[in-house]
Amino acid sequence: MCEKGLHNGRIAVLVERGGCVGMASGSIERGKGMLIGIITALSVMIGMASAAHISVVPAFQSVGSGENFTINIYIDPKGSEVYGAQYDLYFNNSLFNATYQCKGDFLSQDGASTIVYKNEIDNETGIVKYAEARTGTTSGVTSPGILATITFETIGEYGVGDFILANVKLSDPSANPIPTNISNGTVRIGICGDVDNSAEVTMSDGRQIWMNIIYGADEYPIESEWAADVDCDGEITMSDGRQIWMNIIYGADEYPLNCCE
Repeated sequence: MCEKGLHNGRIAVLVERGGCVGMASGSIERGKGMLIGIITALSVMIGMASAAHISVVPAFQSVGSGENFTINIYIDPKGSEVYGAQYDLYFNNSLFNATYQCKGDFLSQDGASTIVYKNEIDNETGIVKYAEARTGTTSGVTSPGILATITFETIGEYGVGDFILANVKLSDPSANPIPTNISNGTVRIGICGDVDNSAEVTMSDGRQIWMNIIYGADEYPIESEWAADVDCDGEITMSDGRQIWMNIIYGADEYPLNCCE
């Protein structure tokens, strides 16, 4: 089910509970045996479940000015049982506006029901919030999947914006917190080779580079220096203009455009 705009609701409270491990007293030899058994059990447990991973997918993408694009919030439990999840996602609101946030099937992949406690879009601040938990079952999910998908529109002409996850909480069926690693994402507005920001790469883009070098930036400005450096060598040269032409004539297999990420 897809939600649009601002959605009010309760934030899912993922309760954090601490725990203790106790050892009974006994003879030294018995204690040693128990200690070895505990270490072995812990080793098995560590091997079974490491820190879960939540990430923005794709990690990097380039889009044209005025285009819509989507990012997925992807969770890999890494052996843990995930029962509930929440996150805040920060973005540059001078470059992007969020338009939709849609529930994924990560927490319902086995057919279980879920409740979305939080689904908010705040473009004035540049933040998207989401919280969801399973219901009607005592088990969590262990397979990777998409928690939510967010659609954005580009409102800036060009630039680079980071999509940063914060306030991330994953919980198991007992409401214990799950250690979680985070990977953020980056979106660049601009198409590699689209020097004049026309939303497509044409022969004019290659010509603009040549004329800029020959006659200067006053007469022939380069709107996007990132898009002009198609071989990612840190400078704009005649070779970049030629590469654009050859790419158009002979194709990307022989003459790829590889702007820096």
